[in-house]
Amino acid sequence: MKNRTRQSILLLVLAALFTLAGCAKKSTPPPPPPPPPPPQPTASLSANPDSIQAGQSTQLTWRTENATDVSIDGIGKVDPNGSKTVSPTESTTYRLIAKGAGGTQDATARVTVETAVAPVSETEEQMFTRQVQDVFFDYDSFSLRPEVTQSLAAASQFLQQHPNLRFTIEGHCD
Repeated sequence: MKNRTRQSILLLVLAALFTLAGCAKKSTPPPPPPPPPPPQPTASLSANPDSIQAGQSTQLTWRTENATDVSIDGIGKVDPNGSKTVSPTESTTYRLIAKGAGGTQDATARVTVETAVAPVSETEEQMFTRQVQDVFFDYDSFSLRPEVTQSLAAASQFLQQHPNLRFTIEGHCD
């Protein structure tokens, strides 16, 4: 009987322990970590060639990642990756703006337009002054020297090429 009582007490103590252990407050698992932030967009823009003469074209090429809305100033909305031929009339800096869930990124490319300098043309009056020279006779003579004859021939040819010029021929004697 003693043995039986001991076993009963032992069983009772074990039952009480299991009951108390089962009634203990259960710990809650930690919350899952937050999802990582979306990646920031990347953008690149280039012009080839980056220097042109007025009237020529250049190729703009761009590439973006993690962008849903892409535009280029002066062109408008474009695909996330692509290229476009442009013919700016003056030096221009193109700016690409790429927007995505992770933010905004921009890139720029400069195209320099070189204008040819037009040569300054002479007026007809300036050409006349350069081509038609004064002619002087020797003292007490009406004949022309050979070098003066060549000058008069060049002046005659110039005047034939410019028939709309009007001028006065004068003679002076001492």
